[in-house]
Amino acid sequence: MSKAAADPLLTARDLHKHYFLGGQDLHVLRGVQLEARENEWLAILGASGSGKSTLLHLLGGLDHPDQGRVTFRQRDVFAAGATQVNRYRNREVGFVFQFYHLLPELTALENVLIAAMVGSSMLRWPGTRRAARHRATDLLGMM
Repeated sequence: MSKAAADPLLTARDLHKHYFLGGQDLHVLRGVQLEARENEWLAILGASGSGKSTLLHLLGGLDHPDQGRVTFRQRDVFAAGATQVNRYRNREVGFVFQFYHLLPELTALENVLIAAMVGSSMLRWPGTRRAARHRATDLLGMM
């Protein structure tokens, strides 16, 4: 196995996250470690309130850890600033939310295409629309 194939695609190292609720410090994540390799499927299990969604938000760049690192392809997700985090979320991460978050007036395909539209300029979109639609169809097929 080559070195590149052995490297994790996504890592979490010593992740900590806490929130202040009702005057109390609620420490949700305490030193979480995780490695995921390309084409690997993982399940995050735990009781309600155990930090599963918080962990996914950190891995997906939706929230910043209080301590620790998230890396994607050996690059720190949060080190380069907001523009790079936004690009990471738009191009590398996909979320399928359990409840709301989908626009009911759109088809499933249109809901998936929204991310590609947001990541493209108005001038570029007509030239990339066909490829984006094909990719969205493939992603829905995998789900």
